[in-house]
Amino acid sequence: MHKEVVNHQPAASCSSTSNARAIPTQNIKIHLAAKINLSSSTRILLASSLAATITYITTSQLTQSSWIILITGTLIFLATYTVAAPLTGAINKTDTQNLQETLEGFGPLSYILKIPLNLIEKIIIIFQKS
Repeated sequence: MHKEVVNHQPAASCSSTSNARAIPTQNIKIHLAAKINLSSSTRILLASSLAATITYITTSQLTQSSWIILITGTLIFLATYTVAAPLTGAINKTDTQNLQETLEGFGPLSYILKIPLNLIEKIIIIFQKS
């Protein structure tokens, strides 16, 4: 028997590399009516890179078992990102309010999850640009 091979790749995959990168951006603009904010993306990248670097430097010095290093690294990353995100402008007060509204559906767990959001909001207020 002879089986026919059908190529199910979209026509966009056959285009050049620069066009292939532009197509997801066009799909976002057309289908979702959203714009890509590069300055916001850069701020998020900066905050997460800072948190990742501090976490790596700290955890690479530890000699405990792997699970202790994992938990320590997670806590260091979250603490550093919680401070770095509002300082770099990656998150603003509107973002924290939206997240708090979203967390309302988590019931009793929402009180625990709102603690870092309240801290972020306080940091934003302290370092807010006049």
